[in-house]
Amino acid sequence: MTTFLDVRNAAQKLLQQPYSFSKEDFIKVVEEYVNSLPEWKRESIVGIVSEMNGIKITKAVMRKDLPKVLREDEEFFNLWIKTLAKG
Repeated sequence: MTTFLDVRNAAQKLLQQPYSFSKEDFIKVVEEYVNSLPEWKRESIVGIVSEMNGIKITKAVMRKDLPKVLREDEEFFNLWIKTLAKG
C-alpha cells in the first residue's frame, strides 16, 4: 500500500535526483497512492495555495484526477511537487 508519506518522499526524490527519478516515476507513485484509497477519499479534493510574484494561486483537483492533472498541467505539477517536498 502506497501512503501519502511515500508520495511526499517521491516528491523530494524527484527534486533531489531528477536524472534518476523522473516526473513519470513520481506520477506512478501518485497513481499507486490514489488507487489504494477508499472511494470516498478518491472523490475528495486536494488543493494548493501558493504565491508567485505577489500573486496568490489557488488550484484544486479531485484526488482521483491527480495523475492526469499532474501530466497535463505543468503549473499545478510544479506547485504541488514543491509544496509536497517542503512537507
